[in-house]
Amino acid sequence: MSKLQAKLVELVETTTGAEGAALIDIGTGMTLAQAGTPGFDLDVAAQGFATAVRYQLRTISDLGLNDLAEGMLISQGSHHHIFGVRTTDNREGLLVYLAVRRDGATLSAARRRVAMMTARLPA
Repeated sequence: MSKLQAKLVELVETTTGAEGAALIDIGTGMTLAQAGTPGFDLDVAAQGFATAVRYQLRTISDLGLNDLAEGMLISQGSHHHIFGVRTTDNREGLLVYLAVRRDGATLSAARRRVAMMTARLPA
């Protein structure tokens, strides 16, 4: 098991309500490491959510905002999808993705754990 995968396993196992996690390349949408069993395909989720994040980053750039994106949240019926963004230019970089159950997670704690893991990634 790679160090990245071990960190994702730790993230899932120590975050209440977490079901799956992935490290994703923003530019390609490729899953670099993953952990957990969220009941859906993490590779498909990685592709789709990376596209959504790319569009959001492009919007930030188009608006002329100088701040870097730090994180994002997408909520749907049964899950919150939490993203930590690690980029130096709001274009390319890495995403830490965590899927948590809406009925069993503390959202603020999950977001904090994703932010902590993201901050340790190389920029």
